[in-house]
Amino acid sequence: GVDEDDAPESAPLTEIRPPHVDFAALSAATANELFVSQEWLDEVVELLNEKRQLVFYGPPGTGKTFLARRIAAQLVGEQQVRLVQFHPSYTYEDFFEGFRPAADAESGTVSLELRAGPLRRLASEAKEHPDQAFILVIDELNRANIAKVFGELYFLLEYRDQGVEVLYGGEPFTLPTNLYFVCTMNTADRSIALLDAAMRR
Repeated sequence: GVDEDDAPESAPLTEIRPPHVDFAALSAATANELFVSQEWLDEVVELLNEKRQLVFYGPPGTGKTFLARRIAAQLVGEQQVRLVQFHPSYTYEDFFEGFRPAADAESGTVSLELRAGPLRRLASEAKEHPDQAFILVIDELNRANIAKVFGELYFLLEYRDQGVEVLYGGEPFTLPTNLYFVCTMNTADRSIALLDAAMRR
């Protein structure tokens, strides 16, 4: 016989969870809580599943940000939702990545270091956890210069399976399929007709 002490040790089995694919429909209770119809809520979830991004637009004070945040939290949980608010001075370096001053306490000098913005950080988190979904809520989308903020990342909104060379180099960047965008824009500040044609598409 084989001595039990000589038997090879078995490593604990790690749970392999399948990658995230689509969202399930939200409940009627959620629709009631958000004061919207079930049909409208089903359409929102269907659009997110199909396109991975959507924009709520309308006059101020109509609940766009409230809906964006609550729907995102219902779909993926509070911990996997990030919120950024665009404004006229918001840039690519704020949104994706850029060089920022960093002080060295020992030498008293200041240097520049490349720091990831909210999109780069959330994309990295989504790639590390393919079984989960993550949502970036962009509030006041049209208050910033969108072409300047997104830069070459525009391409990825339509072609998620392809990578692009980013401004500060490194490996080609791709948007993971488990990263979603829910945006809001205020039509009282700027008409939707003034929004960049590529973004509207």
